Amino acid sequence: MYLKQIGIGKESKTNIAFEKVVDDLLMISIINDFQNDEILSYWRLTKVTGIPPLEIGINCKSNYLASITFYIDATYKVEHDSANVVVERGNVLVDASIFTHTNEYFDVCQSYSVQLKNDALHCFFERGTCFKNSYKTDKLEIFVDSENRIVGFAICDLSSEQIDMIKSL
Repeated sequence: MYLKQIGIGKESKTNIAFEKVVDDLLMISIINDFQNDEILSYWRLTKVTGIPPLEIGINCKSNYLASITFYIDATYKVEHDSANVVVERGNVLVDASIFTHTNEYFDVCQSYSVQLKNDALHCFFERGTCFKNSYKTDKLEIFVDSENRIVGFAICDLSSEQIDMIKSL
């Protein structure tokens, strides 16, 4: 079950951190600046081998996508072709009704793929890269399919140091 988009909120700044866990594993954390001290619930993709799951933190009170943590190793691909879509501005609001309370985990037995294209790192969920809309706030871009399901995201405008860190895997 994918997270479903229910609206668009105001734009915010995103804090992005790259951390080399071991020589061939990179952890990337994205946190929206508006995030307060609310306890999050997490939607996770758990069908991964050798690395921890991708986690998307949802603030169930405000429906904001609050954080994303994922890992990449040397199996990432370079130069994935993706369709050009109109990019709208704002934070994606998600349907949090899949969570019954805060600090809950919703696991989906599914994998994800990561591709580096120019100065952007794209992450797509297993069902493919077919999306119709894109929503951007600061350096984070969220991809939504024709059924308003979140099917991936991208970190845009990577620095040369971040690109070098990815390529060093």
